[in-house]
Amino acid sequence: MSTDILPTLAAYTGVPLPQRYLDGRDLAPVIGSAVAPAPRAIMYWIYQDWWAVREGPWKLTVEGDKATLVNLDNDPGEQHNLFDQRQDLVQRLVDSHSFWKKGISDRRASGV
Repeated sequence: MSTDILPTLAAYTGVPLPQRYLDGRDLAPVIGSAVAPAPRAIMYWIYQDWWAVREGPWKLTVEGDKATLVNLDNDPGEQHNLFDQRQDLVQRLVDSHSFWKKGISDRRASGV
């Protein structure tokens, strides 16, 4: 994720990060390691009217009124939309995305 670039470069160069909330994570421990865990359990994206959530093998993407849920372990080519079959999971991912988005909005509004 592009938000991870700043913290990662800061770690490599020894430059201190600004004293404010950053959504990115330092990927330095993960780069080049076959055993280091991913820096986050869930990832979120927003771009114009498109957004996505990835948690484990599950990826939910929404663009306008089109939504797709895929299991990347079983379907790395994202050919099979499981949106209608897994409404419980869809709702949990939608709720998680809404909570994350509200947190980002609240931090921006407070200037943190």
